[in-house]
Amino acid sequence: QAALLFEKLYPPEGESKRDCPLTGSFGPCTARSVTLFQEKNGISPATGVVGELTMRKLNEKYSK
Repeated sequence: QAALLFEKLYPPEGESKRDCPLTGSFGPCTARSVTLFQEKNGISPATGVVGELTMRKLNEKYSK
């Protein structure tokens, strides 16, 4: 969620931080934001699930 917040993808459009608090839990708001992250980074299909390609991209951008 923190990486998605940094990317300005969390909370997803139409939702507020009150609707989608940063909890560390993977719920519907996080899934929608992951889909947006995947679309932004050319990961296809954009499923909203953090698979190998999505994790690789997150690590590339944020694990230093």
